[in-house]
Order: sequence, then C-alpha cells, then structure tokens
Amino acid sequence: MKNKIDQQLLKMLLLRFSGTFGSGMLDFAIGLYILKQTGSALSMGISLITGPLVSLVLTHLLATSSIRNGTNLLWSWPKLQLA
Repeated sequence: MKNKIDQQLLKMLLLRFSGTFGSGMLDFAIGLYILKQTGSALSMGISLITGPLVSLVLTHLLATSSIRNGTNLLWSWPKLQLA
C-alpha cells in the first residue's frame, strides 16, 4: 500500500513540475514574441508580470471566500483552471 502511495505521489510531483515548467516556458515565449513585435522591453516585462499577479489576486480572493463561506474552494482551484 505504501509503495502505491509513493508511486502516485511521484507521478503527481512530476506532472505538477512539468505543468509549471511548461507554463513558465509558454509565458516566456509569449514575452519574447511581444518583444519581437513591439521592440519594447517594457511590454515584455509587463506581459511576464501579469500572470503571477493575476494568480496571486485570484488565490487571495478564493482563500478569503473559502474562509468566509466555510467551503474549501481553494482545493477546487486546479479543477477550475482546467475548465
């Protein structure tokens, strides 16, 4: 039983890492594309910073609402991203 849990945990960690890494690469590629199109490093910087800022704000809002409502919306957040 413990071996099966360890395998599932390893799969989960690898998938989480690859998803996060791929998302970061995509964000950087979009930033490079914006840099190429506009020629402005400021535009690239703004495009790179908006993703983390939006996720920070949404995570805070979901955490606050889950505390107020007593529901656990924070754990369903990854499911909402897939939709």
